[in-house]
Amino acid sequence: MINVIIKLVGIVLLSSCSTRYNSLLIIDNSLNPVGSKNQLVLARDRGELGHYSYAGTGVGSLEHFRRSGSGAKEWVIIHWGSPDSSYTKGGIEYLIYEKRSKSAPNYSSQYLGGERLVKLRYKNAKLISIEAFFRNCPIYMKGPVYILPK
Repeated sequence: MINVIIKLVGIVLLSSCSTRYNSLLIIDNSLNPVGSKNQLVLARDRGELGHYSYAGTGVGSLEHFRRSGSGAKEWVIIHWGSPDSSYTKGGIEYLIYEKRSKSAPNYSSQYLGGERLVKLRYKNAKLISIEAFFRNCPIYMKGPVYILPK
């Protein structure tokens, strides 16, 4: 009887673990941080992003956006290095980061590779959207593609 209870508890724990997180491509296509409740922000290490959730009236997301160079292409190239691939389509430039790079700063801190992907879209040198693959997302974020609500 005890063995059966232990097995049942184990099954429940395993099933709850498997449904707590999922893998998603997250898109932030409204990068104006003023009053933003959900915002992807570029981190200094290649391909790393932060997700910030603030009160709509706060200035926290604006401060983080400024610290990360406001998404400026020059800031990205300085901190992340050259993209793994890039192309222009319909007046929009795409920079794609999916691998570690020894030519970029802080090689040992880079976590790109495998399932990692960050795609930055620029129009007139202004960052207009971020697409990134995240392996562990909360279950409430339904996918396979999740667009951050504003």
